[in-house]
Amino acid sequence: MNNIRQEHNNSTSIRQEIQRFEGVHPNIYAVYELIQNIEDINLQSQIRDHVINIEDSFVNSQEWTLSKSVPQICLGIVGNISSGKSALVHRFLTGSYVREESPEGGRFKKDIVVDNQSFLLLIRDEGGPPEIQFSSWVDGVIFVFSLDDEGSFHSVFNYFRRLAQFRSLNNVPLILVGTQDSISSENPRVISDERAKKLAADLKRCAYYETCATYGLNVDRVFHDIAQRVSLSRRKLDYVSSSGSGFSAPSTPLHRSVSTSSGIYNSNNSTPIGESSLSIAGLFTPTPLRKSSRRKSNLFSARKVSESEEKKRLNDLGFGRNIPVKQGWLHKRTSRGKISNKDWKKKYVALEDDGKLTYYSNMHDYRENIHKKSLYVMRTMIKVPGRHPSVSTKSSPVAKSEENLEFHLVSMDGDTWQFLTSSVQERDSWVTALERQIMLSLQSNSSHANIKQHTYERSLNEIAGNSVCVDCGAENPTWASLNLGCLMCIECSGIHRNLGTHISRIRSLELDDWPPECRSVIEKVGNLICNSVWEGNSNIQIPKPKPTASREEREMFIHDKYERKLYLLMLPSKYGADIGSSLCFAIADGNTQLIMHLLAYATKEHVTMQIGPEQQTALHVASSVGDLASVQLLLWLRGNPCQEDALGQTPLRLAEQNGHQQCYKLLNTNRPSQNGSHKQLPQQYDPHDLRRHVNYMYTSAI
Repeated sequence: MNNIRQEHNNSTSIRQEIQRFEGVHPNIYAVYELIQNIEDINLQSQIRDHVINIEDSFVNSQEWTLSKSVPQICLGIVGNISSGKSALVHRFLTGSYVREESPEGGRFKKDIVVDNQSFLLLIRDEGGPPEIQFSSWVDGVIFVFSLDDEGSFHSVFNYFRRLAQFRSLNNVPLILVGTQDSISSENPRVISDERAKKLAADLKRCAYYETCATYGLNVDRVFHDIAQRVSLSRRKLDYVSSSGSGFSAPSTPLHRSVSTSSGIYNSNNSTPIGESSLSIAGLFTPTPLRKSSRRKSNLFSARKVSESEEKKRLNDLGFGRNIPVKQGWLHKRTSRGKISNKDWKKKYVALEDDGKLTYYSNMHDYRENIHKKSLYVMRTMIKVPGRHPSVSTKSSPVAKSEENLEFHLVSMDGDTWQFLTSSVQERDSWVTALERQIMLSLQSNSSHANIKQHTYERSLNEIAGNSVCVDCGAENPTWASLNLGCLMCIECSGIHRNLGTHISRIRSLELDDWPPECRSVIEKVGNLICNSVWEGNSNIQIPKPKPTASREEREMFIHDKYERKLYLLMLPSKYGADIGSSLCFAIADGNTQLIMHLLAYATKEHVTMQIGPEQQTALHVASSVGDLASVQLLLWLRGNPCQEDALGQTPLRLAEQNGHQQCYKLLNTNRPSQNGSHKQLPQQYDPHDLRRHVNYMYTSAI
């Protein structure tokens, strides 16, 4: 009966303490807000220091207002600003989700029941790496990282190592949490379940959970698990202490009447060896180090992150080393000019298991993981250039050979990393490793595709001809070539990647983002129109591969079809004689098949060719009529959004005048930086006359 009454009294005291805490804390934060309005910086700093002292006393006052018999658990939450730890804590405390991350953490209280016993749970959301006072205070630690952020993942081990410098973690319960809240089509998952579990194993006796604060997945379970582990750890240590083994109980709130700053205790006395008086500092919940110009942020009120805090976030990203799946010395080409042996420089290159390719200037930089440049290979294309005569010079890094020893990585934005190996075997080994890593990266992200993206994928497959691969006929294609406007299977997409972005720009329907201009191309063209152009040569028997065809058969056909253009429909002489003019007429009439046919033969000169007395290009016409798909296709062929016609009009200006917002946005994004400003129109020209004049220039039937 006495135990039941004591438990009831403890529970009541805990609830009253939490109500007191929650009732006063908003007023303290309101004072911080008012301090910001004080113009005198010195006065502002002095008042801030006094309020901080008041806040510290208030936060820790339960140490003497509550009975010493009331048990409490001191829980530390550690992770960088990208980890999602603040949202995790907020969900546990309030049952609601907030996206805003608190850069300086916070201190909170909540009652929790473990094994039918009430505890006062003191939660410390640490705003940075753990310090010595924090380390000596905690009974258990939750390490948090975001499943879509490499930096937050790497920070965990650094924080663990720092914590271990201040105290032994053998008896400190630990939990590792991966948060899902930031995962989206724009921010796919990059930390696999295997990597997370491996990190948990490295932290020793550490459980792993994946949580979603948005929907509350596993949030309560994490906090109850860590509290249960702390309670179990205490019972074990109590048993060891009471059995007369000579070990003393740890310095936790449940076991001590007072806490000290020393970690060395006499087994017969609570006073630390070498200390004659008690240290008051140990009684307090640790206070984070605050700069005089910064107040402690309120977790429950969103605010904008300042520039200084953003710099702190970037500097706070921890370092770590992923497992290299392949590494070695290669020569990297650093210039974009004509190929020359003097342009190659020796680099140490490492391909890591997270799909990141990194190169270093020397072995020291690799060991220290500094002075590096990285590229994620998942959204790149691998290209092995055709053979060319080798140049034999004293400075040449390779021996004379008829084989081309290069391989290139081409990103979606056109950047190229060129590498040179010492043998064909080494080149093929790197290419195989890269292709395998690309495939693994894509597969690991496939489970996180957005529902909206799946809906869009189904709508594209419903377009006539899009239900099968454009090259081999395999059902339900999930990859697309943007500039060809067609869908294909994953096997054929891998071969298209090697063609280069100047021939085929590959994108996944499931994994990649689809801006309006890319969607418009696929919706406008499709597999039927694509094959009517690229397989339109009826004079040649086309050896189209089947879905079960080997990779060699697919490669031969795809290279013949798109690179060598063996099956391309011949262009009638009336169009071929003036491709630039024909392209303008086709865009004005909306003839998609003719547009794609002409673009298959067109060069940059045709796209930028100025036609007629108005001196307009095909991009002028597409912009004036609002043909978003044609605008994108012409930009991929190096059309110039700032090229002026005879009236001083640019495609960018025409799109704006005619109200084609998507075309304008796309053109504005792709305009040359040196032509950032546009000429003002002469006053004698009426914009409405210009629009009417442009829109109907090329409306004659083709």
